[in-house]
Amino acid sequence: MKLPALALSLLCLAACGAPPRAPSKPASNSTPASIPGEIDLEPYAGREMSVVDFLHTCQQVSGFNFTYTEATGEALNASSLRLPATTHVTASEFQQYLEVRLSAAGFVCRRVGPENLRVYVVERRTT
Repeated sequence: MKLPALALSLLCLAACGAPPRAPSKPASNSTPASIPGEIDLEPYAGREMSVVDFLHTCQQVSGFNFTYTEATGEALNASSLRLPATTHVTASEFQQYLEVRLSAAGFVCRRVGPENLRVYVVERRTT
């Protein structure tokens, strides 16, 4: 039985949020993942790219993760956007920046799962 990609992703996120079965101690050299204070998009300013490339770029520079269905992925790849001249976005403004860019291309996003995973689900805008 095949589960839709979104359902499978949400199932995985739910499993990640479950407490461990046995106590575990953190690795000595690990540091907690953190969102950078400022997200630098300068190398991409004014550039036109597919929406899926935009999401990959955002994932690389921000540490946020994006998930979407296969059908949405095809639509993301077929749609494009141009990044504005604004090259730096603060972490607190990132969600708004992301929503504006995606909305202009016909998509919406929403945060899902535990905060520490920093996951957004991207979907086609229905209205």
